[in-house]
Amino acid sequence: MANYKKTHIMRHLKKLLLIILTGISMNLAGQVHSIGIQFGSNLTNVTSDNSFEGSKFRSGIIGGFNYEYLFKDNFSLGADLLYSQQGFKYKLTYTDSNGYLFGGSADSKLYYDYLALPIKFGYSIGHKLKGFAKVGVCPSILLKAETTMPLEDSKGNLIGYQTFDDKENVSKFDLGGLIELGADYGILDNLKLFTSVSFRQSLTTFSNSLYLNESTTRHYGFAFSLGLKYNLNKK
Repeated sequence: MANYKKTHIMRHLKKLLLIILTGISMNLAGQVHSIGIQFGSNLTNVTSDNSFEGSKFRSGIIGGFNYEYLFKDNFSLGADLLYSQQGFKYKLTYTDSNGYLFGGSADSKLYYDYLALPIKFGYSIGHKLKGFAKVGVCPSILLKAETTMPLEDSKGNLIGYQTFDDKENVSKFDLGGLIELGADYGILDNLKLFTSVSFRQSLTTFSNSLYLNESTTRHYGFAFSLGLKYNLNKK
């Protein structure tokens, strides 16, 4: 059964690779391919049906590589490969067998790091200075999941912190939708500087029967990015 699933997945991956290579090799009038790098900050939180009311945003980093295919009439199709730090802060309270209190006066930090592959369709206006808007989907693979909780004694005094590895329990795959707005500016013939802000909302939940099973919990947040794009060919 496992071999059948592996063969089935490999067959679809080969088809997808063939489609991508065919698209890249097409020599359509007005096309431009660009590659680039970007770096910025994430501001993320969670939505939940019955838990984590009053949760706070986590600030993290986001960065990686991007590719874009520009059609004529200012339409584009692109994909990024990004390292994305996500999560939130919340007051969780537990008492262990020795009477020590986890949580209480300080926030616990629930952090999740992902390898994200946003796929976006966009439209731009302008020439040297361009504004653009994009919509898309963002599949992500979990790389790391940790909970850091403040540790207090029986009198409520903070005596340290303890970190728990949650990666084995958190759902490994996340799928979200995104909207992105931004602008780019040509600083050289084939080189552009760009900046953007995007909003992402998970469509799937990272909670399950092994992790936060009393709630249906999803990521959402904003990303602020700055980067460079290099056109591989000119219009």
